[in-house]
Amino acid sequence: MTDSLTAKRREASKNKRSRAQIAWDRAFIEHATLRGANENQVTERLNALPDRPYTLSRSSIHADLTALRKQWEKETMTEIEAFVREELRGLRLQEDELWKAWTRSQLDAETIRQKVQAHGEGALTPAEITKTKEGQCGNPAYMRLILDVRDRRAKLLGLDKPDRLDAVLHGGAEPIVFTVKLAASDLP
Repeated sequence: MTDSLTAKRREASKNKRSRAQIAWDRAFIEHATLRGANENQVTERLNALPDRPYTLSRSSIHADLTALRKQWEKETMTEIEAFVREELRGLRLQEDELWKAWTRSQLDAETIRQKVQAHGEGALTPAEITKTKEGQCGNPAYMRLILDVRDRRAKLLGLDKPDRLDAVLHGGAEPIVFTVKLAASDLP
């Protein structure tokens, strides 16, 4: 019994694709699918290629496409996470600079005035210098920009309450999507 099981495993392994073949097939499937081919068309095109020692069924194409979609989703999530981290770092730097500018805008303003005396033919000599300091309450434009940065961060992280509600109903050939816009008074 062990010999027949070993023989079956050897036969099954002969029919299995190598990792290189799977990678090549998936690259072909990805290329064709992203250009609009459906699973049947991909199967026909792939099996019609010359010098292939094997053919694939539509169910094999479907399995490869499912694996590709999972890979694409994982890659996309990784890219989105990296983008969010980068965007958050940039927002942090912008907010730091805005706080520094806000602090500078609160410093006393110093005005220097110099009176001069005119002497014939355009000659001028300094007569009196006055310095005045005036307190500043800060430029409100910086506070507005700080709030904008914080608003962007909250949106990026999904901290705000939704302004709409999407619902998808399945049951027919195509899903039905409902979008309901919510007023601020409708939110909990």
